[in-house]
Amino acid sequence: MKCFIQLSKIGDILSILPILLHEYQDTGKKPVLMVCRDFASVLAGVSYVEPALFNGAYDDLRGAIKIAKEKYSEVIVLQTHGNIPIHQTCPSFQLDQWDRGGCVKHFDHWPLLFDQRSSDREDLLLKKLEITDQPYIVFGDYSQSSPFLHKEELYQMLKDEFPDCRIIRLSEVKSKFVFDLLALFDGAAALVTVETSFLHLSKASKVPTFVLAANGWRGSAFHSKFRFYMRYSEWEQRKGNLIESLRSHKLPQIKTTVIPAVEHAYNPSICDFNGNEVVCYRVHHPKSWKTQLIFEGEPLRVPGGLQHHSIEDARLFMLNGKLHAAYVVAEQIDGRFVCYTAYGEITDDSVGHIQVHYGGNDFRGMNKNWTPFVIDGKLHFVYGIRKNNQVVIRVEADRAVSEYLSPAPLWPWGEIRGGAVIGYGHSLLRFFHSRQEYQNEQGRYFIGASVMESKPPFKTIAVSKKPIIEGDERYTHKAPHWKQKVAIPYGAVKIGGRIRLSYGRNDCECCIAELTEADLNL
Repeated sequence: MKCFIQLSKIGDILSILPILLHEYQDTGKKPVLMVCRDFASVLAGVSYVEPALFNGAYDDLRGAIKIAKEKYSEVIVLQTHGNIPIHQTCPSFQLDQWDRGGCVKHFDHWPLLFDQRSSDREDLLLKKLEITDQPYIVFGDYSQSSPFLHKEELYQMLKDEFPDCRIIRLSEVKSKFVFDLLALFDGAAALVTVETSFLHLSKASKVPTFVLAANGWRGSAFHSKFRFYMRYSEWEQRKGNLIESLRSHKLPQIKTTVIPAVEHAYNPSICDFNGNEVVCYRVHHPKSWKTQLIFEGEPLRVPGGLQHHSIEDARLFMLNGKLHAAYVVAEQIDGRFVCYTAYGEITDDSVGHIQVHYGGNDFRGMNKNWTPFVIDGKLHFVYGIRKNNQVVIRVEADRAVSEYLSPAPLWPWGEIRGGAVIGYGHSLLRFFHSRQEYQNEQGRYFIGASVMESKPPFKTIAVSKKPIIEGDERYTHKAPHWKQKVAIPYGAVKIGGRIRLSYGRNDCECCIAELTEADLNL
């Protein structure tokens, strides 16, 4: 008989209940969960788990394992803290729980279910709280193990920004069982919660959930159920984003789909080629840092001499009626990464190679994120930002024949880089990415848009007032180059009043976002 071990705490037990539900549905037998007596009350809300009470300390994994092995034929330890060595293999303790259960790839999909809720207790709780027709926001403000130091500031912000809503602090609400709070969640306009058990409980409710997670491995993992997710370390830079997300959470969400591609492909570019949408993305060679390009499902060959380099990040574009790609040629020299940008026409399964002589566009440094566009049959690249100026160059063959400078667009989420450019009425629409750094945390990427004049010097005339897409922390198991919080655009196609934007997510997925003009936030 199989026994799972998760001795404590309430939030950690809530986290693994979907695993036990699936085990029950798969085998038809209640899985046994060894749990400390002090934390077993949460299991009163489910019928699909057989509790095995442990009378020792909540971190005595060694003792729990010894008892379990004497009684059960198979023991699976889900707990990620205790008096035995804990090996961290995933970016969050929560994902490590699921990895220990052999089901981390299902983390974002298996539901949390409480099938033994009490309507009598729930009604009594709502009556005690004097819940009326007035809209309310539930605030999970207290965390014993990961306290949020700005909770009072956040509470005041919620009161000031949403005066028509009642703000209910969960630290002031008492219920017999934690799952009785689901009645409160189900009727709420939103749940805002710090790193506490309510974050996990929210997955059993449809309540829109806005999460402030603890930093590092001890922070709960990103979940697609969350409408907004940030780390404690991001508070100062992103607290305004949290409020804005709360204001707009009833608006339609941007539809994003994953492009079918070979495993762990990323950074896709799309282009309209003779009425058909074509796609090119990069993929890693096995056990190598180098990548190659895949065009329409097949490897895109590069000229001889380049085959031993890493070929990366194509941006498709049309020039004189022919399909072209700008791409990056990268190499490691003396232990450091260097690269340059090239471009060429795509014919069948091959791409040409023209290396533009401009600045340091060679193996002496890092030259990437050149963004191609064509005006009046002339090829241009948005080169980047130099001394507060946006630099655009016009290219003929391998030479930059003109350079245009205009004031760099202002954007509070980091320096604007790369992207894709398409026509936008009589102007140009550029999508770009940026990265904002946070204390003790990896930077987060953001995607925005700008409108540029369609004639030199291609002055920027409008910029998104807020990000269109934010890098997230969804985890792709066993993706060899997974990198959290990454979102980088590489191509766009306008179809009627909508725009299809292709972007790479977390260096392991190819995504398409379906955007309306309102989504541009201009």
